[in-house]
Amino acid sequence: MRELFETQLKTLNNDLSTMETLCVDCITLATQALLTGASEFADKAITLETEIDDKQREIETLCMKLLLKQQPVARDLKTIRNALKIITDLQRIGAQGSDIAEISKHVVISQSKNNHHIAQMADVVIAMLLNSVQAFVKDDALIAQDTILQDDKVDELFTKIRNDLVDMMCSGKIEKRKNAEEAISTLMVAKYLERIGDHIVNIAQSLIV
Repeated sequence: MRELFETQLKTLNNDLSTMETLCVDCITLATQALLTGASEFADKAITLETEIDDKQREIETLCMKLLLKQQPVARDLKTIRNALKIITDLQRIGAQGSDIAEISKHVVISQSKNNHHIAQMADVVIAMLLNSVQAFVKDDALIAQDTILQDDKVDELFTKIRNDLVDMMCSGKIEKRKNAEEAISTLMVAKYLERIGDHIVNIAQSLIV
């Protein structure tokens, strides 16, 4: 019985890694679509949200089987509880990645002053996401703690983008409607990435409690 349980726990870890990879791909494609205007990247990112939702339901089902059909000890219960928390945040990350992709269908920020800051934010949250799930799989609180600290970089970049856009508005550099729409979209994307960072912090914090 315990051998079957261990096998299912391994499956749980693999499924979480798969869901994480889908989220990473979603963020990556959505950001590329925004920076390059490639609609095929946006379409793929939006499709990935459905795959992420499907994987969430699959993991939920597995967790219920582990709880109801096996006899998990306290440590196992913590693992299953954390997995259920993690997939909730991963699902929201996928939804926000899809939202960025939707924005990219209406505006391209390749010429924006802040495009490299958006790219930096995406790189940081992707690195955080990879680390957070590794922390779960390895049950490593140090990796989780390091992940939380990385969120400061995301917040700093968000603040810089917001301040730069405010400065542009106050200086009168944003006069044309197209430029105004680009500025608003840039701020929205930055906010989505900042929220993704917050979800990743939630994942990491659940592993060090």
